[in-house]
Amino acid sequence: MTASGGTDKALAALAKIATEFSALAVTLPEFLNRSLKVIARELGLVNCAVALIDERGAGRLVVRAASGSAAPLLGKPLSRDVYARVMDAGEAGEIADPESGPCISAPILVHGRPIGLINAYRAAAQISAQDLDLLVIVGRYFSSAIELARLHEQPAAAPQADPLTDLPNEPAFREALEREVRRGQRHGEPAVLLWVDIDGLDAIRQEYGAALGDTLLRNVAKLMRGMLRESDMVARGSTGFLLLLPRTPKRAGVSVAERIRQRARGPVAGRGPSITISLGVGESPQDGAVGEALLVAARSALDEAQRSGGDRVQAARTAN
Repeated sequence: MTASGGTDKALAALAKIATEFSALAVTLPEFLNRSLKVIARELGLVNCAVALIDERGAGRLVVRAASGSAAPLLGKPLSRDVYARVMDAGEAGEIADPESGPCISAPILVHGRPIGLINAYRAAAQISAQDLDLLVIVGRYFSSAIELARLHEQPAAAPQADPLTDLPNEPAFREALEREVRRGQRHGEPAVLLWVDIDGLDAIRQEYGAALGDTLLRNVAKLMRGMLRESDMVARGSTGFLLLLPRTPKRAGVSVAERIRQRARGPVAGRGPSITISLGVGESPQDGAVGEALLVAARSALDEAQRSGGDRVQAARTAN
């Protein structure tokens, strides 16, 4: 049926949703599924789906909860292109999704940033302006509730800082990289990723000891932090370091990489062997339209630099 109680009815439904979420043990999937049941029962929006950005899956929109005829969408991605108006401009409206059918869609925003959307699927003739207003209200409520649910899930997540260098770790960096790549694409701005590694670090550890190797890593990290802008980000990767330079074209990124390479040469730790570093440089979007692809491009460039003898900067070779 069509929702007829307007804002008051929506607020009454949200009160019931809040009751469902009152137990702190409720996980995000449980909360979303319970909430969709309340929406169906109280607002008549039976065929609904909630899709959230998968920060560790190349920024895809993935359906995390679904009800009614939308249930088969659970776990499936939605096209970011189809929902660009909702996700990029934060505007609710009618969407003609060729994969899942016509729907009304409202964004779920946190601090003005879209983290997902909620859809209600109906035949085109049944979609009303009132339904859309109700969905917008629900989407606004979901924003704070989803963030709270995610906070409860965070204790199981990986730590956000590397204990050796006090830099962000790779999972935290990958999330920031995905956000910056998407932001750059929306505004037509490039971003550069540098993958940095100390040449022959394993051999240095074997000859001079693990403690010296750790000192080298800490000092290289300190050197790079001192050379970067406030908007840049450096992190400890699974191997070496990762640097993100927003609003930077590849040529400027190569220049930054070359300055880092030259400054890092020598006995960075003040004792022990002189070191050299190699750097791979990739640019979004030409070398990778998503964060994962950009990481692969920069890593391939780094491998090429080290195969060529190290102590060099290698830009990714953009495929023709």
